[in-house]
Amino acid sequence: MGVGIAVVTETKITDDRYTRLASGYKILASKAASHNQGGIALLWKENHQGFEVESAKILTPNLLTFQLVTGDERFYCMGIYLPPADTMGVEDLRAAWEACPEGCMPLVLGDLNVNFSEPRDERDEVIRDLIDDIDLVDASRRYAPRRPRRQSTRARWTWRQKREGKLHYLQPDYIMVRDWDCRRFRNVGF
Repeated sequence: MGVGIAVVTETKITDDRYTRLASGYKILASKAASHNQGGIALLWKENHQGFEVESAKILTPNLLTFQLVTGDERFYCMGIYLPPADTMGVEDLRAAWEACPEGCMPLVLGDLNVNFSEPRDERDEVIRDLIDDIDLVDASRRYAPRRPRRQSTRARWTWRQKREGKLHYLQPDYIMVRDWDCRRFRNVGF
């Protein structure tokens, strides 16, 4: 598919045994909190044209950071998975944000399990406030996604589930950048 780099959430690797190199990709994965929840991984092609990955680090079981260098631009990427019941992940993201090196453009990639347009509870409000504080916007909202024929033109979800006869929609996955950095992207997607 031509993918050079990927952040994978909910990897559920509970020990430190995983392949470090597969199909030309280097892999860095966290140790998940349990076999039911969490974990995050970074996969990248080391000799891919157009970018380099530097300073890749696992900070917590659900948060990793790395610097993505493309030509003369440098992005400070934070890959995160915030489980629905997690309250500490917001502080971990805040600490990662504060460690953003000078001259790097911040980029948050991951599954936040939050609804920014209609916060459901105090946890959603706290996450939304943090994203507002660090001045990030949902870049995936800037581009029209491909839609299956049956999906309405207004649907903007990355997850759905039928419960008790009713469909529930949510966008837990986000690609977030500063508003003025959106012009650097031609398209984003999941």
